[in-house]
Amino acid sequence: MKKHIYCIIYSFIENENSANEIQSKKTFENLASLDNNIKGIFLGNKGSKRNPFWKIRKENNKYFIDRFDFVNPYIEKLFKLGIIRKNIFPYLFAKRCQSIIRKDHFSKIIYIRIASPEEGICYIKNLKRLNIARIFFEMHNINYEISAFYRWSFENTYCKLAYKYFFELARKNSDRVRIISLTRQLADIITSRLNIEKINIVPSGHDFHISQPKAVNFNKEKIEVIYVGFSFRYRDVEILIQALNYLSDKFYLRMVGGGTSERENLRKKYHSLINQKKLLLGEPVAHFKIREKLFNADIAVISLPSTGFGYFTSPLKLFEYMSVGLPIIASDTPCLREVLTKDSALFFKPGDNQDLANKIEYMARNEEEAKRISERAFRDSKKYTYFERAKKIYQLISRE
Repeated sequence: MKKHIYCIIYSFIENENSANEIQSKKTFENLASLDNNIKGIFLGNKGSKRNPFWKIRKENNKYFIDRFDFVNPYIEKLFKLGIIRKNIFPYLFAKRCQSIIRKDHFSKIIYIRIASPEEGICYIKNLKRLNIARIFFEMHNINYEISAFYRWSFENTYCKLAYKYFFELARKNSDRVRIISLTRQLADIITSRLNIEKINIVPSGHDFHISQPKAVNFNKEKIEVIYVGFSFRYRDVEILIQALNYLSDKFYLRMVGGGTSERENLRKKYHSLINQKKLLLGEPVAHFKIREKLFNADIAVISLPSTGFGYFTSPLKLFEYMSVGLPIIASDTPCLREVLTKDSALFFKPGDNQDLANKIEYMARNEEEAKRISERAFRDSKKYTYFERAKKIYQLISRE
């Protein structure tokens, strides 16, 4: 009997305001292109005060569970509690998702980009009742490893216990439960700390379909170094800015994105560099306009710390830089080394702004090497489209 496949993601895919939303949307669209019977369940943003919590609506092959977040911002602001958004809401989302799939009496394969351990626990404890033949949890992080998620120690303690219980349930139900990781580094953390084996790796991707890499030309009066990102938090972006102090006036840094408060804080702190026009802070732009920004730049930089979030992430900007054919300078971290090599990027010591400045200068002085790096990155980017990502996921969920 044919099994019904569901793709469930706690994300507002009707928006493109975060890397999470873009990746979730593109992954589902490409999965659906491989199998038009796949159904998706996502967060929706059309809730109201009349229907504030978890109203369900259906559009073609997608269900949306609308959420009107009318209380949580005040609770977070007053009590500094991250556990509501990061743990409780994903659990409530899972409960509403189950009210949808429970009505489908066919055997099911579930693919979930998991947002919290409670979400996973909710499904594993109901495998039989929901008639789930196999369930795949794609993990992008472990919440307690990201310091910005929780303020209070009890939140971290609770979260660690929740993950421990989730993985215990996953092991006990290993005949039906599978784990997918965004990076090898995250998979290693899960394996070493939580004793889970058979983890499949499916990296992030891009949808910039470009036939030729951009031309590399440093024979100009000014050289633009670019960094793009929906958020600047825990990405070591100030290392980029501080590197400007070691660079001549020929170089300037354009930063596109970040939150309003993040940009305002940087303006206050680095107003001198802004007045010198060495630092340009641009507001976020629609995702489809990012490609134009990248084509107009000369060198792209990815900065990540060597610990915490920076140790196991897989940033979208990495694949978008590669797809355009920009010469890339990246923090020498294990997660970036999973995708980049010495032939497709220059690496600098994480947290070392002077070393970053040296690498920028070296790249600008060695145009032929920069061309080789950009061409290799461009070729390698073809392995990391969202369609290739969807194919890997579909092969995993449909082969067993």
